[in-house]
Amino acid sequence: MALCVAVVCAQLVVSLAGAPAAAQRRTRKGGSQTAVDAKSLFNQRCSKCHGSDGRANTVMGEVGIAPNLTDRGWQRRVSDRRLTNSITHGRGGMPAFRNKLSQKEIKALVAYIREFGKDGGAP
Repeated sequence: MALCVAVVCAQLVVSLAGAPAAAQRRTRKGGSQTAVDAKSLFNQRCSKCHGSDGRANTVMGEVGIAPNLTDRGWQRRVSDRRLTNSITHGRGGMPAFRNKLSQKEIKALVAYIREFGKDGGAP
């Protein structure tokens, strides 16, 4: 079982390393300021482990590495600071994204993840 988890983790890290660094962005009316498309970013970077609906009905969720982001208890226990730190520096089997995502993208992901806890489902 441990070998299986290690192989899945290694495959995940390799697949994430090859993904494009910037999220899909759209320009706001009237300027050069860009808004991060957090849903696309989540689907690109996070859904492989957390599932597109945040419920972690994935291999990584089944082995206890990826939490169910729709769990209201988990949402209450985990602060925005911890989420930011986990995305930036990694946590347990989760890879670090500090060299792959901007601070703006990480902040957008934290806000998007909070939406999963509001109604117990995907935003």
